[in-house]
Amino acid sequence: MVSPRILAAAFAAIIVLPIMLVVLVFAHVDSAVAADYPYQCDSALGPDPSSTLTYSAPTLGDPEPPASDTPTANPYAPVTGAVDARGRACETAMRAAPLQAWPKGTTATGVTVDCAHTIIVALMNRPGSNTASSRTTVEPAAVTAAVIRQASSATTARDCTLLTPADISNIAAEQNDSSARATGPSAKCPVAAAASVVVLPTTIAAQSFCGQRVDPAAVSSGDLVFWDYQNNAPQRVALAVGATNPPTTGQKTQLPSLQVAVWDPASGQMTELTLPNDSGIRVKRFLGSTS
Repeated sequence: MVSPRILAAAFAAIIVLPIMLVVLVFAHVDSAVAADYPYQCDSALGPDPSSTLTYSAPTLGDPEPPASDTPTANPYAPVTGAVDARGRACETAMRAAPLQAWPKGTTATGVTVDCAHTIIVALMNRPGSNTASSRTTVEPAAVTAAVIRQASSATTARDCTLLTPADISNIAAEQNDSSARATGPSAKCPVAAAASVVVLPTTIAAQSFCGQRVDPAAVSSGDLVFWDYQNNAPQRVALAVGATNPPTTGQKTQLPSLQVAVWDPASGQMTELTLPNDSGIRVKRFLGSTS
């Protein structure tokens, strides 16, 4: 005859073990969320001066982000209950920003990337405008949006069309569109598909929410580079001039600097700038992987 004590122990095991498994599963999920959520905030808002957390991208050879160049819908959009300014800013960002995978560790290729490089170089070689309206009305984010839109159209047009002086003049009117200038949850990040034109918001803060995060070691022509973060938003944006050709095996090379093209409203011209590659830079990608 089985001892009542043994029966009681067996019964307890049957009841307790499933509960323990459920607790362990949810603890793992909570731990994963706790680790990922700050990274999502960092990707959208930039570095948090009050945090000591750092986010290191995987070494080359680790799994790349999903095959799609466009991150998926953000499951953190419903999150609420933040008690500080950074937390509230992150909740707002999650309602607009796509979910980010690990930063891409390979350079972009294809006709759209080549076209972006061609447009950027042409703008840098174009004489600046001396008119007062050109100096004051065309904002950097509006120009970067125009370059990305023009380059992405090369997929369907099979031709790279440069931005003309008339195009630059028209940007001033387009950048004042209320939907394009929206920030926060009303900002519209492009949902790119094959052979589609990428239309970005025309403010720096709204653009910084969008795109696929890229490791600076893998920056390519047309990638957007954000820096000078203040109050959870970048104050500057530029276009990467060219690829950096990172190694294919082993550790990523830490580049000492990035070559970028910045629109200067004062001169009405695109100028080249060397940025130090430090923890205050974020890179986002909208072009590439097309042929």
